[in-house]
Amino acid sequence: NAKYFGIKLNEDGETYYVSKSIEKEKSNLNKQDAEIKFKEILLPELMKICEKVNVDKEDDIFKIVEQNNPIPSRVMLRKIVAMNNPGKFLYIYSDEAINTIFDFFLPNENDETNIEKNYKLTSELIKIFQKKDKEDDDFYLIRLSSFIWSIFGSSIKLEAKNMILHGAPGTGKTFSIKNTKIGRAHV
Repeated sequence: NAKYFGIKLNEDGETYYVSKSIEKEKSNLNKQDAEIKFKEILLPELMKICEKVNVDKEDDIFKIVEQNNPIPSRVMLRKIVAMNNPGKFLYIYSDEAINTIFDFFLPNENDETNIEKNYKLTSELIKIFQKKDKEDDDFYLIRLSSFIWSIFGSSIKLEAKNMILHGAPGTGKTFSIKNTKIGRAHV
């Protein structure tokens, strides 16, 4: 949804929604003013995020994605960083999944943002799970991400004693419970 980038064409086809993180005073602008806001505020941030992650710039890029930017969609920004830095990030972006995986593989490290955790996890998992001979690096990370997601991505944290799951038949309620650590122990 374009709204999560901060600027979106409204249904009237003439005005643009602009988030408060970009424009404090008005939430609807004409095309010319919306383009100016995009070029002045969003485009420079996107260009920084699209830079390659290296030792000199990684902290700056991580801060831009997770803290200091006017773009509301952190998940989309994480995806942009991962796509522009093949081989350095798992293709998993949700906070809950990354936190669960990080706590499992690197339990004694804390105070990291999602993107930093993903970066460290990827380095660690590459050491643990070997790549097949002559396997493409990008395909390897897709396969590794899929494998890790199949183990950790569908887990639900069951902290409450009683939990009611509701939803239409076939939406994965039982599957999700069976794929949690507690669910496996009880089923």
